[in-house]
Amino acid sequence: MAQITGQAKLKKLLKDAVVEVLEERRDLLRDALVEAVEDMGMIQGIKKGSRSGRISREEVFRILPNRQFLQLVARARQPKSLVQFFRESPLAGLELDFERDNDTGRKAER
Repeated sequence: MAQITGQAKLKKLLKDAVVEVLEERRDLLRDALVEAVEDMGMIQGIKKGSRSGRISREEVFRILPNRQFLQLVARARQPKSLVQFFRESPLAGLELDFERDNDTGRKAER
C-alpha cells in the first residue's frame, strides 16, 4: 500500500516538473519539435535518395535553399560539446595565464 502511494506521489511530482518546464521554458519544447521535424525530413530524404541515382555536390547546393544551406553549414561547424570546442581551439596547448591583478580601481571623485 505504501509503495502505491509513493508511486502516485512520484508520478505527480514528475508530471508537475514537466508542466513547469514546459510553461517556463517553451523554447525547449519548440527546439525539440523543430529537431524532430528536421529528423523526420532527413529520414524521408535518405529513403528517397536511396531509391534514386547519384547527383553531384554542386547539384545539391544548387537545389538547396540558401537559408537551409547556411543552417546546415553552421550546424556542421558547431562543436558537439564545450570540451570539444576547447580541444579544437587554436589556443589549445598554449600556456595562457588568466590571472588578474587585484586592482580595486580608482577612487570616485566627489
